[in-house]
Amino acid sequence: MPADYALVVTCEKLADNEAESRARLWNRLRGLLPTDGVSRIELFSPHPDYEDVPFFKDGSPPAALVEFVADSPETLKRLAVSAGFAACFAGASSGVTWSAGYFRIVRQPVGADLQARPREAQTSFVVRYYPPVEDAARFAAHYVANHPPILARLPEIRNVLCYVPLDGAVPGCTRDQTVIRNEVVFGSVASLVDSLRSPVLAELRADTRTFPPFGHSTHHAMVRTPLA
Repeated sequence: MPADYALVVTCEKLADNEAESRARLWNRLRGLLPTDGVSRIELFSPHPDYEDVPFFKDGSPPAALVEFVADSPETLKRLAVSAGFAACFAGASSGVTWSAGYFRIVRQPVGADLQARPREAQTSFVVRYYPPVEDAARFAAHYVANHPPILARLPEIRNVLCYVPLDGAVPGCTRDQTVIRNEVVFGSVASLVDSLRSPVLAELRADTRTFPPFGHSTHHAMVRTPLA
C-alpha cells in the first residue's frame, strides 16, 4: 500500500451545542469538495457508548476531530493555507480553539493479511501520547516498531494505524502536541470492550512499560464518518 499522510484538526470542546456545531462543520467541510489531491476527509465524533469502555477513564472524547488524507504532505500544506480551509474552521463555532498537525500514517497488517486493509468499520479507539519526552523521534520509532504488532493480535480488531508527527504549522490553529497518535478500529464498542478483556491487553501494558518516558496518554472511543 502506498504511503499516505494526514492533516488532523482537533477540537477538544465546542462552545455551544456540540451536535449542532458538528453539523455546521460537516456542511462547511462539504464545501471543500472536491479538493485536488486529497483522497479522504473524515469526521470523528464521540461514540455514544464511549463510557462503556473499561480500564481507561480519560474523560470526554474530543468534541470533533477532522482528518484529511493525501499522498503527500505538500498537498495537505496547500490545503491548510487555502481560503476554504480557513473559513471551514473559523466558522464552525465561535470561541473554540482548533489544534492541528501533519502526520505520516503507518498501517499495521492484521491477522494473516500481508498488507493493511482499508478502514471500513466506523468505531475508532483513538489513543494520543503527549510530552514531555526526551526525544520525540526516538519515542515514535520505538512505538511503531513494537506496539502495533501486539495491537494487531487483539480479537476482532479490523485496523491498526499509527500517526507519526511531521514538521509544519497550520495557519489559524494551535500546534498539535501529540508525540504519536494511534487508532484501532472495531465493528462496535462491544467488540472493542471484548477485545480489551483478552490476554493481549496485559501484553500491551507490558510493552508500554518499555517505552521511553513520556507525559501521559488519552484513550477515547469515537465514531468515524467519511465525507469523501
